[in-house]
Amino acid sequence: RPPPATASTRSHEPAGVAPRRAGWLVAPYLYLLGVALAVLLVPPSRDWVDRHLVLALDFPGTTTSVGWHSPAVADYTPLRLLSHPGTYLLLACGLGYLTYRVVGLWHRRPARELARAWFDSVQSSAVSIVSLACVTTLLIEAGMVSVLARGVVSATGSAYPGLSALIGGLGSFLTGSTTSSNALFSALQAQSADLLHLPQPVLLAAQTAGANVGNSVAPVIVLIGIGAVGGGVRPPEVVKTVLLGSSVLLATVTAMTLLLVAIG
Repeated sequence: RPPPATASTRSHEPAGVAPRRAGWLVAPYLYLLGVALAVLLVPPSRDWVDRHLVLALDFPGTTTSVGWHSPAVADYTPLRLLSHPGTYLLLACGLGYLTYRVVGLWHRRPARELARAWFDSVQSSAVSIVSLACVTTLLIEAGMVSVLARGVVSATGSAYPGLSALIGGLGSFLTGSTTSSNALFSALQAQSADLLHLPQPVLLAAQTAGANVGNSVAPVIVLIGIGAVGGGVRPPEVVKTVLLGSSVLLATVTAMTLLLVAIG
């Protein structure tokens, strides 16, 4: 029998929503779709947002001690604020907040509590993603990915395509993110494909597919899932349950990769 609700637990229980107002719950998502599609799918508006409020940095050329040269770059990876997904997410949040206030769905919470909840959710992912992006850029620009690719190809030879999905899965298992795995290893996969004279799309597809499989057993993802349903189960039990299915999927991706390499 569950324990009786206390004042602290009752304050966090979701209140019922009248059926006539339930449809307004999806308003932020509709705002996001409506605004983003209206701007980004129309060529003139897309061109306009791509050309305005753009932030970019210039970097000089560099040469490492092993002779790897990176030429000077102007406007490196420009940040287009008006076409960035974050802009539309913030706009949808603002319009959703106003809508919830008007229709009576917004329940006041102290600003400090909201800021603390936002910070807790951001720091668990943003710091790691930014750090991985910095490390990956440094690895590529300094030529370290090229050296690593040559070493891996030299050690594995023609057997490398059979390991490409496993590498992607290992990356997401360690980081808990397919995006982070791709950021770490996509350049390695592409350069290894060039060294072996194999089609890049095949190994990059294996990287992404393998990363998605590895994501299903990543400790971070498992803990997030357990937390979302309120606990009550141990992480090893979840991993044990999905491990067989994940292994079959990874083996399937590996087999498809080898087949595509053989016929391509």
